[in-house]
Amino acid sequence: MSKEIGQRWRGEGGANMQLETKKKRLPVHIQILILLVFVLISIVFNYLLTDFQKKYEVENWNVELADPAMSFQKGRTEDIQIFVLNEKQEPLTKANVRLEINEPYTDKSVSVVMHHLEDGLYESEVHFSEPGYWSILVNVENEQYYYQKNLYVEVNSIGFVQNY
Repeated sequence: MSKEIGQRWRGEGGANMQLETKKKRLPVHIQILILLVFVLISIVFNYLLTDFQKKYEVENWNVELADPAMSFQKGRTEDIQIFVLNEKQEPLTKANVRLEINEPYTDKSVSVVMHHLEDGLYESEVHFSEPGYWSILVNVENEQYYYQKNLYVEVNSIGFVQNY
């Protein structure tokens, strides 16, 4: 019976003999090198994924109330409309617009998603439960960019409003 490299016969002889194969391993320094290559590839892949998902802040978009003289009244749910324009003052029609509304004199806030109506005009319903100055943070984002602007409205119990 012949022996091959890495193999040998084991047993007492006859039918009970079994072929035993030795497993050859790579040297430890090669194993470490392969591991380091996989880690490096993972880091580069993760960096590329997060860079493609990163959004950049813009400062030259414009967000304004559609009717700055609109009156908001205490205790009512009102339609609030805003225009969203890009840096060329063209309507942004495919943006995600969300409002973070802070009630005056409290820590209460609510997040509201706005819906696009037409030509950069977005609308949502907001309930003004108390009179006072309400802070509205408008968050606008598309595939690559995001923009934030604070709007302030004053709600009085008689419906007087002063926006700035």
